[in-house]
Amino acid sequence: RTAIWRLKRCVVGLQTEDFDGFREVLGFHFPWIHQLRKERSSKGEKIRGRSLLKSLPHFAIRLIADFNKKDMQVYRAARHQSRTQLARIRRSRGDESASWPPVAKESEQEAKAIVDEALAHTATFRNHQRLSEYLMR
Repeated sequence: RTAIWRLKRCVVGLQTEDFDGFREVLGFHFPWIHQLRKERSSKGEKIRGRSLLKSLPHFAIRLIADFNKKDMQVYRAARHQSRTQLARIRRSRGDESASWPPVAKESEQEAKAIVDEALAHTATFRNHQRLSEYLMR
């Protein structure tokens, strides 16, 4: 319960399951990130995992499932939260979604310009120079 409670206060993206959705969530919540590694194919890993699963006896599968029960509850909550966040982001953007996120699409300067425009109204942005100087000490 505690893990799921804490998870609800986090940004969740499922990079290996939905790479494009992960990029949208990341770009929405962390627009200053302008580079991202390209998706790696895990197809071979999934096939190996499935064939291994099929080769296990039923008692072993049940034992593994029982052992990982709590982890799977947290994973299901994270998957639900990720899908909910992505749906909320897409609803809020409407037709703009084609140009977002700036993640991995723009140069550093273009990403900075997008972020500057989006965050110009915040106190953090207005005090960014002083904050940067303080953090660089």
